[in-house]
Amino acid sequence: MKKSRKSLVEKPEPVELELRLTGDPETLNAIFTSSSLTQATVEDEEVTDLESRYYDTAELDLRAKGIAYRVRANGRGFKQTLKSGDEANAAVLKRGEWETSLEDEQPKLEALPKHARDQIPKAAFKAGLEQAFATRVRRRTRKIALAGTGRIEAALDLGEIETGAGGLPIAEIELELLDGQPAALYELALELQKIGPLRLETRSKSTRAFERLTQTPPPWHRGNAPSLRLEDSVEDAMAAIFQSCFDQWVANQAAAIDGRDPEGVHQMRVALRRLRSALSVFRKLIPEDQYVWLNADAKRAISALGPARDWDVFQNELLAPVVIARPGDAGLKALGRRARARCQGGYRQARKHLESADYTGFVLRFGHWLEQSAWRHASSAKRAQVLAKPIAGFAGKLLEKRHRQALTKGKNFDELETAKRHELRIAMKKLRYSVEFFKPLYEKSSVKPFLNRLKALQDDLGLLNDVAVAEGLLEDLMARPGKRDIGGAAGVVIGWHARGVAAAEPKLRKDWQGFTSAFPFWRQDLEARMKVPH
Repeated sequence: MKKSRKSLVEKPEPVELELRLTGDPETLNAIFTSSSLTQATVEDEEVTDLESRYYDTAELDLRAKGIAYRVRANGRGFKQTLKSGDEANAAVLKRGEWETSLEDEQPKLEALPKHARDQIPKAAFKAGLEQAFATRVRRRTRKIALAGTGRIEAALDLGEIETGAGGLPIAEIELELLDGQPAALYELALELQKIGPLRLETRSKSTRAFERLTQTPPPWHRGNAPSLRLEDSVEDAMAAIFQSCFDQWVANQAAAIDGRDPEGVHQMRVALRRLRSALSVFRKLIPEDQYVWLNADAKRAISALGPARDWDVFQNELLAPVVIARPGDAGLKALGRRARARCQGGYRQARKHLESADYTGFVLRFGHWLEQSAWRHASSAKRAQVLAKPIAGFAGKLLEKRHRQALTKGKNFDELETAKRHELRIAMKKLRYSVEFFKPLYEKSSVKPFLNRLKALQDDLGLLNDVAVAEGLLEDLMARPGKRDIGGAAGVVIGWHARGVAAAEPKLRKDWQGFTSAFPFWRQDLEARMKVPH
């Protein structure tokens, strides 16, 4: 007998949407029993002791593919679960999830649904699996109904991750969306944060365990170009650009707090600067009260990360080459010790801010603002008309404006003083962010030459800025007690890079000329040059 057409259709991938909040266990218990949860609970609370064993190959092939695989015992039996997209760091974790029941605790990959098995690298079937780590958790769950916005399962997990490299405590509230839109997760999280201090956890338990197991820091992430099409509206593009900024920002939170890789703080600052640039691009379309808090909170976070980044650049890019050239200089070694101490202080400041209630509130409010397109609710008729227009015309006008501003700032370039060149650098940065936001609308072959020349000039101006910042950092050090051992070294560093700046002047002027002669790609005919179906 033939199978029905319905049975041949592959079921869509099941998706888990989850937001995690962490804090001290006493606070989490108080929050979980607060009226905000108990009054909205639609089913009786359940308490379960969960023991989960996570498996991978000896070479961690599953982890390399962003897959987490576990077998869990819950007192009533065994269940195996495979999750895809587990390596992503995000405010709301979005993962594929497949589960099947087992007769015992032995992994049986072949018993997973076909679509789940298709995610698994062949090495896992050939080499076999071994236990990587285990978790033991007491879980309390509530089903929450929010008026008109969605149903959420809230789970309080208290326990421990056990790895061969040491244990990690588990103390978190997981909010999983059962029905409704993701905005509901942020809405509930904001309510819970009013009860007690919470921090957003951007990593799954398995991600944290693998980082401990392999003794590696959380990874940092570059920003991805937003997914834009020529037929998109201004509002479509606006939402995609803000999402791109948000993804990069939150993806680097764990690396920035960890601090072992300086790129974490750097990429997080880049993401927040991109966000402020996007706010500037769309400012006329965002109600003023929304713009004010968004811009102020982003600026506050950038400032909190600033000292860590400045001292990272000083140590790794400005001091390091001088030390290599003068390895026996005692003054430079002393300066290095002072710089490391100041850098460590910068990271303490960064962590304090990123672990604060104010910062967590900013992330949650921004996620809620973005998911519900809050700009639309307070838009005037005029704003609504602009939001509905095609993005192509808007993008072209914006790029033309930013380009013109950069050319104006660089007028009489050879005669510009340091302060004016700094203003030009800011204008170039705004132009670059705008080009990178809108480049998916244009042919790559026309964007690339312009962007390459823009980047070359921006790098030149960035060096000037780094040296200027270093001078300020050294002045601050010299103003403190006990400066005798570093006075000469500070002069050597500044002199070294002052000569480098002078030597780079011909290249700087050449790159300015290259930029001014680059053809503005957005002026080309849209029908002929952009990726648009006729």
